Amino acid sequence: MSVSTGYKRGPEVEVLGQSVFQNTKDDEKQAASIEDLAFLNLMDKEVHKDKDNSWLAPLPFKPLRQRLPCNKDQARQRLASLRNSLEKNPKKRQQFLEFVQKMIDNGHAEPAPFLDTNREHWYLPMFGVHIPQKPDQIRVVFDSSAEFKGTSLNKVLLSGPDLNYSLVGVLMRFRKEPTAFMADIQQLFYCFFVEQTLGLPSFMWFKDNDMSKMS
Repeated sequence: MSVSTGYKRGPEVEVLGQSVFQNTKDDEKQAASIEDLAFLNLMDKEVHKDKDNSWLAPLPFKPLRQRLPCNKDQARQRLASLRNSLEKNPKKRQQFLEFVQKMIDNGHAEPAPFLDTNREHWYLPMFGVHIPQKPDQIRVVFDSSAEFKGTSLNKVLLSGPDLNYSLVGVLMRFRKEPTAFMADIQQLFYCFFVEQTLGLPSFMWFKDNDMSKMS
């Protein structure tokens, strides 16, 4: 089963304001590069909310890029290797299956439609990472840096500017006011849907979330 992380665009409800991507006096960063400006311009124009109040974003392709070859065979090999690894670790296997099922249940992934072989395809291999502070949880990582025939998804996408604040700046600003707040958004990156304009990004997984049913 191929599962797509894409999402079909619905009627526009809200456009992401340009102020979200603008630097402020507290950013403490160098000026954006030409590629960073191209990325910001694309996001300002294309990121929006649909009728279900979900954020939709385009894949930020570089202006001049090569066509991605179909890496389906590589993705299938990586999936078989992952299955062999998980079968040796029942606990990790169960955590992995629960994570993927949660993605599907939350609408963060859906079965991919049949795609014409002439269209561009790219499958993201995946692997699991345990966080030391949360040993009972696993984070499934989609390997966008995995190369096939000398290229990868990362190589054809604009990386965009670093929007993280410096740790020193954060610690200093914590001391400026009497109260500080910290927050976290669960599965933040999966909350952004991708415009389903191409046969990517997709990933290969087991039918019905059953590891005995290989794609």
